[in-house]
Amino acid sequence: MTKELIRPVYPYTFCIIPDGDGYTGYVAECNGCITCGDTVEEVWLHLQDALEGWLRAVKKLNRQAPQPREKIIFDDEWGRN
Repeated sequence: MTKELIRPVYPYTFCIIPDGDGYTGYVAECNGCITCGDTVEEVWLHLQDALEGWLRAVKKLNRQAPQPREKIIFDDEWGRN
């Protein structure tokens, strides 16, 4: 029997952009929560890990986590605005 890893769902904005041969990702609401990877999927997984660590650090410092953005605006090379 395999045990499935269930991750919490975060209401934060994950931004992933092409960067040379790979991708860079960051969480828009969380200053300094940034990562990179070779594929979008890899960056997505890294962002989840980075955000979990970022939120643990905020809690340990007795600070308040930022509120998620109410509206997401896309402005990228694929023309979503």
